[in-house]
Amino acid sequence: MSWLLQGVKKLTGSTEYIAAAVLLLMMLHVVADVAGRNLLNYPAPATTEMVAYYYMIAVVFLPLPFVELRDRSIAVDLFYNWFSPTARKLAKAFGTLASILFFGGLTFKSWKDAWAAFEKGEMVDGLYVVEIWQARFGLPIAFALTAAVLCIRLVGEFTTGKNPLHQDAEFSGEDSAEGTT
Repeated sequence: MSWLLQGVKKLTGSTEYIAAAVLLLMMLHVVADVAGRNLLNYPAPATTEMVAYYYMIAVVFLPLPFVELRDRSIAVDLFYNWFSPTARKLAKAFGTLASILFFGGLTFKSWKDAWAAFEKGEMVDGLYVVEIWQARFGLPIAFALTAAVLCIRLVGEFTTGKNPLHQDAEFSGEDSAEGTT
């Protein structure tokens, strides 16, 4: 089980770094486009297509597993704080289970869409013709990894009462959402 936890942590950490690198690449591409358009009257090719179909998908969706790993997703706890410890545990389990089902469904649907795009060699035809089927696989990867993180959390919290992904120093103390006040 330890190898699974470490593997999920490494994959999840990788998605964070990939998203950060893509954000930097998007910034450079847009700056080159603006500078080229205004200074040389020659914009960078396919900027709009790359931003819409590649960069934004990676920047928005690849960090989702990392957000769940750090237990930093948006939480509305208006009534949660009034619950008994048992009711809190059940509410958290229900929310995690609902999230697993949600991300599982998104994984299934986005995988079908990505595979269909791959089979037909999906392209977008704007000022430039750009293949976009490759970018479609970013969604199911991000959603599946998010669901895996949530499954590990749910199983760990039911078996040991703790999130097994928060056991090392990197995720303990003030970094944990439960550790903040």
